Amino acid sequence: MRYPLFMTILIVLIVSYMIFSQAFAIEQPSQELDQLSKQVYDLTKTKQYEKAKEKMDELAKVFTAQVSDKNPDIESLDIMTRTIVQGKRAFAMVELDDDRLNWHALQIRLMTDALTHQHQPLWKNYYKTYMEQVNLMISSVSRREADGFREALEKNYQLYATLRPAVAVSHSISTVEMMDSLYQFLHNKKKNPHSSWEELNGGLTQLKESVEQLFSANSRDAYSPVNGSSPLGIIIAVAAMVLSTLTYVGWKKYKGERRVEEPRFNDQNK
Repeated sequence: MRYPLFMTILIVLIVSYMIFSQAFAIEQPSQELDQLSKQVYDLTKTKQYEKAKEKMDELAKVFTAQVSDKNPDIESLDIMTRTIVQGKRAFAMVELDDDRLNWHALQIRLMTDALTHQHQPLWKNYYKTYMEQVNLMISSVSRREADGFREALEKNYQLYATLRPAVAVSHSISTVEMMDSLYQFLHNKKKNPHSSWEELNGGLTQLKESVEQLFSANSRDAYSPVNGSSPLGIIIAVAAMVLSTLTYVGWKKYKGERRVEEPRFNDQNK
């Protein structure tokens, strides 16, 4: 029985090592991407733009290496890539704009966080602010205040534009396209809201429902590097399955050998 047990332990160790090596190889660039985006954000807030630009270049390289292995849909990849490219261009400008750089740094930070933190992405912390802005638009429309509606729409759309790349990571591209269509409708109506208050009210009601679903729905797994599971958890789970299977096989083999040996033993005693 010792030999099958030794082989069982050896196989479990080999399988566990293979799983851990693969998980660590995936998780390492994921952690690096998250750390780089945080550094870009922090450096930008403190106006250390040269250092932020250097970290931005590093982030772009890590992002390209990591996301290319995830096979995202082409539309989501386009949104993410353009977010990185636009951020790099903003930091490369001759005349730097503080507000613009901070906006790009935040946008990239939220997007990369959504890539690396599937279940609790930072962008969902904006739910309260988002809903307050939507409710303000609804209130302005109900009071027939055109200027108030336009101002509230611009603020809310700016927030949506900030979150949009992160939303593209966490949700399907059809969800992003649906949100884009709603905002396109609202922007078209803001030019002359006096002739379309009822339509605006209907559009805002749909937007509010969509936002509630957006923030409450579970994020998809598509770009999560380790699908929310730790390498240790994966190792333990697979090792337990392998060990239990091989132990059962070893036990069945042992019982079979015992049944063969027992008649021989009895024949020798006669």
